[in-house]
Amino acid sequence: MKENNEEVKEEVIKEEIKNAEVIEETIKEDIKTETTEQKNSGLATAGMVLGIVAASLSVLFFFQFASGVCAILALIFSIIALVKKSGKGQAIAGLVLGIVAIVLIVNRYIAIKRTVNIITTGIGGITNAITDNWNKITDSVSGGVNKIQNTFSDNANKVEESISKGVNKAQEAITEGLDKAKEAINESINSIQETFKADESSPDKITLEKYNRIEEGMTYEQVAELIGSQGNLVSERSFVGVSTKTYNWPASNGIASATIIFNNGKVSAKSQIGL
Repeated sequence: MKENNEEVKEEVIKEEIKNAEVIEETIKEDIKTETTEQKNSGLATAGMVLGIVAASLSVLFFFQFASGVCAILALIFSIIALVKKSGKGQAIAGLVLGIVAIVLIVNRYIAIKRTVNIITTGIGGITNAITDNWNKITDSVSGGVNKIQNTFSDNANKVEESISKGVNKAQEAITEGLDKAKEAINESINSIQETFKADESSPDKITLEKYNRIEEGMTYEQVAELIGSQGNLVSERSFVGVSTKTYNWPASNGIASATIIFNNGKVSAKSQIGL
């Protein structure tokens, strides 16, 4: 009986050990499944986030390339997540947003290409129009220049003839004017000479002879009596008890003159110009 009981116990223990091993394997499988689902769920989340970024950037002109890269990655991650049946809602959202971004990018590219073609066509038309008009303008200008040159040649000849006539008349007028000017100058010179001759005998004008007779120490009264006039007082000053007066006597020609300085009423210095 004891031996039978021990065998039963051993059988029970073996069964429990087998059950524990089965439970352990089941737990390991569950852990692997959860890890795989988490990874697949991360791919779905990444696909959705990239889809949102791609759709947002697709409306900005300068971020089309970045939007296209994000859209392609969103499609790849979302498709993988859908195949592995994990995060289905996020994967579908990422897939839709990626497709929308690609559609917007393609539409933008087509619109830009059309715009470039329109601009290129317009520029070509403008260039052709400018070329045609330029040729017409060149022809018109050439014809106008030729007409102007011909007109200038005719007018130049007429102007040359007019200038020649004007120069001849001017030369005649100048010659005539010079003759009259010479006559007037000669008359003026004769008149001045007669005036000087008349003034040379004037007794109240300074002469070289009178100037030479003036000596240092003579009084003002003596000098005035010698010359025959009182002269013109040029300056007068007094310093340290010395009174200095400067007189000027003109000559008869109105150009020459003599200057005499008196200190305390007596000649101290004299000078003359043109006597």
